[in-house]
Amino acid sequence: MHSAGFNPFKKKSLTKMHRKTKIIGIVLAGGESHRMKSDKAFIDYHGKPQYQFASDLLAPFCEEIRISCRIEQAIDVNPLHDDPCFLHQGPLSGLLTAIKNYPKTHLLVLGCDYPLVESQHIERLLKIGISKNTSAAFRQPKTGFLEPLIAFYHNSDLKTLNNFSQSDGSLRRFLEYRNTIVLDLEETKADFLQGVDDEASLQILKSKLRISPVNCQTIQAKC
Repeated sequence: MHSAGFNPFKKKSLTKMHRKTKIIGIVLAGGESHRMKSDKAFIDYHGKPQYQFASDLLAPFCEEIRISCRIEQAIDVNPLHDDPCFLHQGPLSGLLTAIKNYPKTHLLVLGCDYPLVESQHIERLLKIGISKNTSAAFRQPKTGFLEPLIAFYHNSDLKTLNNFSQSDGSLRRFLEYRNTIVLDLEETKADFLQGVDDEASLQILKSKLRISPVNCQTIQAKC
């Protein structure tokens, strides 16, 4: 792994970079949300279901967006259902399915667990991954672990993921094993890496953002 501080990058057009390489955005929305007790993909933090918000966040940087989800979630906008060969492997199922469908592309991945991610974070991740020609991920300052669900996966690394997954199903360890560029953050600037995957963390986030219960509810209807 290589570490990259938060120094400014030379200005470069993302559109120009995209002419050289195809990038598919993958929203990981297929978790069963047992600890949350409601589907995380449909929680509304920003006036729309989180899977839609994440999709809109990635869209300016990608040629195509797919929502990695389960069939029973009834997401009918750009769904990507897990391939039967890769079922029951968590987020890894979504990535392996995406690789099978898009074998010659890079993947820009965002999980539905991270409602505080902003466009600036995605842009920085993508710029350094493309400029260094390798995968890129943020490091959690408290634990020192890489965050695999907010990451840019370079095609050269994705080609090895299937073989790696036969012996190890951890995307974090995969990124550590590969030549991943690491973006380090000060703890005070890393709130967006806070995952919301249970009721307790949801209540903490609601309190911090002062979100009213009306605006932070699970949307049951198909959108």
